[in-house]
Amino acid sequence: MSKKLKNQQRELAVRAEKAKRENERLARSPLNKKQMLALYSYVGSCIVENGHEHNFAITDSWLSDNGFELSSAHQFLLSLELRDDWALLMNGDPFSLFGSSSTRHVWMPLEKIDLESLINFLEDELEEAKCNHNFQLTESWLSSTEYDVSLVKAALLAQGGFCDCEVMYNVESEGIYV
Repeated sequence: MSKKLKNQQRELAVRAEKAKRENERLARSPLNKKQMLALYSYVGSCIVENGHEHNFAITDSWLSDNGFELSSAHQFLLSLELRDDWALLMNGDPFSLFGSSSTRHVWMPLEKIDLESLINFLEDELEEAKCNHNFQLTESWLSSTEYDVSLVKAALLAQGGFCDCEVMYNVESEGIYV
């Protein structure tokens, strides 16, 4: 068997195992993918706007408001080692847990062209100025768009972009878009 054929078989086996795990998670989850995305977006936006308290207060608020039983949701989240709202934002991406969409591997409100435009903007701006280790430049760029600033900042945080320079260095479209 050729090396190329072995590599193709390995890739197929990896994809099949990944899909199996995503389907198993979805079967165990009290939320479907769309509901999990709504929860994830809500938690991210709230964290950006108000911070968090190292518990499930934001998650519980959304779950209660949407008629979900807290105990089964907590059990599922804890099975994924998601122990609070922050962990949910950092490691609970619905696309990572339940499978990619036709356009995304992970959640990102920005379209690919816009994310690349933001990164180019940050590269240009940070060539001339130091990063203040906040989102000042990102927010400035976002203010000229139709995007929800809190949602985009939450998505950037989840991708390792904790300030302008980290957005530029850590957030890469290749891992986000199909």
